[in-house]
Amino acid sequence: MTKFKKIIMGVVVILIGILFFSAYQFSAPQKEAEIERIVINLGTTEEELIPKLKEQGYIRNEWAFSILLATFLPAS
Repeated sequence: MTKFKKIIMGVVVILIGILFFSAYQFSAPQKEAEIERIVINLGTTEEELIPKLKEQGYIRNEWAFSILLATFLPAS
């Protein structure tokens, strides 16, 4: 196998690993959970909200949820 093919295979393996890691970290904690409505007060900070969501089983990983908030919600 040439050096170029080895590099490409290594990159593909790393990307697949990142994909599986991300899918696990950002997936719901329960596979067959019922749909629920969550009410969050306007004055609630991220520091208060994220641990509560983790305790109640709505999120799997506090760090991953923080990344999603920072990425997809506009800064206020």
